Amino acid sequence: MRRRARRPFFAALALSCLALGSSRSRGQTYPDINFTGYQISPLKSPLGGALAAGYAVAPDDKGDILVTGALSDASGAVRMALMRFERDGTLDTHFASNGVYAPAGPRDWGTAMAVDGEGRVVVAGSAGQNFGNSQSVVLRRLLPTGLPDPMFAKGGMASAAGPFGGRAMAYAVALQGRDILVGGAATGPNGRLWGALWRFDHDGDPEKSFGRGGVVLFPAPPPYFSQVRALVPLADGSVLAAGNFAYRMAIWKTEHDGRRDDSFGRRGLALGPFGWTRALAPGVGGALWLAGFRTIYNRVTRTVSRRLPALVLMTPSGAVDAGFGRQGTEVLRIPDFSPGAQIFALAADPQGGLYAAGDTGAAGKQACLWALDANGLPNPAFGSGGLLLLPYAAGGTDERAYAISFDRHGRILATGISRDKAGDVRLALWRVLPAR
Repeated sequence: MRRRARRPFFAALALSCLALGSSRSRGQTYPDINFTGYQISPLKSPLGGALAAGYAVAPDDKGDILVTGALSDASGAVRMALMRFERDGTLDTHFASNGVYAPAGPRDWGTAMAVDGEGRVVVAGSAGQNFGNSQSVVLRRLLPTGLPDPMFAKGGMASAAGPFGGRAMAYAVALQGRDILVGGAATGPNGRLWGALWRFDHDGDPEKSFGRGGVVLFPAPPPYFSQVRALVPLADGSVLAAGNFAYRMAIWKTEHDGRRDDSFGRRGLALGPFGWTRALAPGVGGALWLAGFRTIYNRVTRTVSRRLPALVLMTPSGAVDAGFGRQGTEVLRIPDFSPGAQIFALAADPQGGLYAAGDTGAAGKQACLWALDANGLPNPAFGSGGLLLLPYAAGGTDERAYAISFDRHGRILATGISRDKAGDVRLALWRVLPAR
């Protein structure tokens, strides 16, 4: 058993975990922490900068908590970061450098993460100081100790650009056998961003037989754009990639070599309602859950007047399931007068049902979680009518939950950001008891 070292001084700034998830769990205490109720103590950048953000969260093979994202240093330079927290919410000093791996080399952002069967962590992200101007996707593989895997690509890092140059960025990563899939967007020949799917082999090299030199683009007609936000690899080698197509929620399905699966949707593309997809999760019997937000369009001003957090059910063949909600869509509960709420992440509960993470969208955004049963309906045993508002940190003015997962005990893990009154962005980590 690993011996726990004393906490370093800055561990006092590390993240505490939530201990409240449902009305039945109020006042209960986790066996490995010393507080009850909600608590959140966001992490300032250990590098001395004004930015610390968490974009993906997962338990490792020992039950500790992994978070990937971005940290800035005192000069303002942004670095991809992978952090490991003990189960009590403090940084694990046995991992990398005092709990944090944040290389000082080329600037990049860590936006997605997967853990393989050997405990190695695969992190996908985008290159450069400015995420929106990234010219290549970046892929890193780290050993369970938090150090780069020397057997992967060049010193543990691989990168790939789009086939037509311009911008390229990553939002999602998934493992499929020994291959690594990365979803995002890349500039197409018309100069607009198109959804993109890269496939790398086990050693970090692009699979040249996949699409065009290792990447498949999902074009949208002018003047629109498209992007891939979530991935679900299937056992037969095919891939489901969810995102946005011409301002509509969408799913593409490809064969293992990158060709569109013509049996799915219309020539491999299935369209949902107007809105944006942020997450994808498999349902019962091959059904698919899309999550993100629906848009309400004002025909007078010709602008989007409101966003509503939405869950969409698609059939295995790529059609909207009209038997669910209102024409296949269920708008989730939000506080009154929230004009821009949205879902960023969706995860299937190991005990059945779904949990979603996002924010309320109101002035001074507040991070929140939704609990849904196996039929996609709100679970009233969680929070208030299926909606749990996560508490602001002391002095917090803007909080968002970008990712969600579960630990080995079925407790909910969520990570995101908390902006303080000075404008600094701190990484936030919550842990919540599920509804039972």
